[in-house]
Amino acid sequence: MPGEDIDRIFTALSHEIRREIIRVLAEKPPKTFSELMNELHIADTGTMVFHLRKLNGLIEKNERGEYVLTDLGRRAYQLLRQLETGGGGVAEVASGKRGEGERMGGAGGSEGARAVPGTLVISDRLRLHLDRDFLESVKSSGKKLVVRDVIDLTISDDVDPALFRETVEEISDVISLKAPKRLRSTVELKSRDVLSISYFEGEPGKPSRLDLSSRIGGVSEMISATVTSVLASVFKSLPKLAGRGVERFAEKKLVYSSEIPENVSRVRIEVERGVVCTVESESPQVSIYSVGRSCSEGDYSIDYKGDEMTLTVEGCVADITLPRRLFESVIVEVADGEVDVRLTQGFKLAEIEVEGGLVNISSPHTPASSLRAEVNGGLLTLKLGYARYEGESSLDLEVNGGLVELDVALPQDTRVVAEARDLGGYSDVDVDKGLLEQKTYSRIFSFERTLRGGLLKATIKASQQ
Repeated sequence: MPGEDIDRIFTALSHEIRREIIRVLAEKPPKTFSELMNELHIADTGTMVFHLRKLNGLIEKNERGEYVLTDLGRRAYQLLRQLETGGGGVAEVASGKRGEGERMGGAGGSEGARAVPGTLVISDRLRLHLDRDFLESVKSSGKKLVVRDVIDLTISDDVDPALFRETVEEISDVISLKAPKRLRSTVELKSRDVLSISYFEGEPGKPSRLDLSSRIGGVSEMISATVTSVLASVFKSLPKLAGRGVERFAEKKLVYSSEIPENVSRVRIEVERGVVCTVESESPQVSIYSVGRSCSEGDYSIDYKGDEMTLTVEGCVADITLPRRLFESVIVEVADGEVDVRLTQGFKLAEIEVEGGLVNISSPHTPASSLRAEVNGGLLTLKLGYARYEGESSLDLEVNGGLVELDVALPQDTRVVAEARDLGGYSDVDVDKGLLEQKTYSRIFSFERTLRGGLLKATIKASQQ
């Protein structure tokens, strides 16, 4: 199966609603748009349209205008069923048949690997431990080992450099890798797209706060396989940052520039495979650039309606200079693009949706506000400092895949009310105990999270001001 089709399957399975659409269409008669909405208890047509669009290639309409699964959609359903029941590996389902390659057990978590000619591939693991016995068995089979799409990989201290060099072909798309110091040079040569590599002497030390192996547990096979594949796509989709805005691009061509009305207090940014960065100034304007590819009028649009500005970018680069003010609303939708929004005085309402790529939102003086974010892939970073607001602020996170890094600073006389639904993935959430147990307070900060996959690192602390 082509890699593009595999990516489509994992994109589909990375969200609960899309999994349910596939399941309904596989197990029940064809459905119309309204019948699907009723079946899934979805009230918002925009939500339904969005998820159906994400299933492009997996679903289609029959002659009666009803939705049915395509051949690729039936493959996705087969994969979903096998993952839920603990059946075959991802590679086997993607090929449409059971693999004839052998399965090798042994060193903690290698179950699920599938051999291909000359290579044994271990993939889609939350946690994997490679020791000498396992690598010796791989060597004796005459194969090379490939490890990919793993969140937490540890190489045992009993593995010597010669054995590792002869046995391991490649390590790729790994979040955290720990290895003995004597393997450093060989590990560096064999690794690519590894987020964090640490080396130890003797046995690995006591897990730190960020040590994934100490936190992951009780996650179903369906979640683990889907999560690790979606997380691995982060490395492929994120741009390599070297500064902000269009200045970091060596070759650029200005294709459009205009002033922004000073009354703009609502901003909507929609990006697909493009870049948008904002700053604040007394002279608001928007500039669109072509970088490395043609960017014509059909690749971007700028619309104004009252005090709302809507910017849509596909494959272009946009620098926005916004008026320095408190914004009524900020809405950001990103699919495999990059958005960096920095607001000095903050916002009252923010809605963020990330389907891949990189989104950074920072606001050092956020007032009483409501922020909701849904992440299905890519990386979202939120750095929020809150002013001494009155009443209640809320932050609602839904993480189905990808990575989220949250850093919140609150006034000391704030009461934090936290609610968590961790159904999969990994979370490391550190909330200041004093804020949770605050007896007398002037404001409330409500923090709700739903985690079905991916990684969440969150810190909520009292500011020093």
